[in-house]
Amino acid sequence: MKTNLLNQTLATNLRSYRQRLGISQEKLSELLDVHRNTVALLEAGKRGISLELLEKLAQVLHCEPYELLKPTVI
Repeated sequence: MKTNLLNQTLATNLRSYRQRLGISQEKLSELLDVHRNTVALLEAGKRGISLELLEKLAQVLHCEPYELLKPTVI
């Protein structure tokens, strides 16, 4: 399965923000109320994201939704 550039950018930024906060994929999945597999697939760039989940993710990671989609992270 080929990943697109936007999914890969989200994957890279998501991993970076999550690691900066020092939380595991499992903890993040609990905070988002999603299965850990969802977070793992997002970080692998193998899953798309809904706008609702993007907004929730940004709140949990203390950033704006657009920052997770920017080609370079802070």
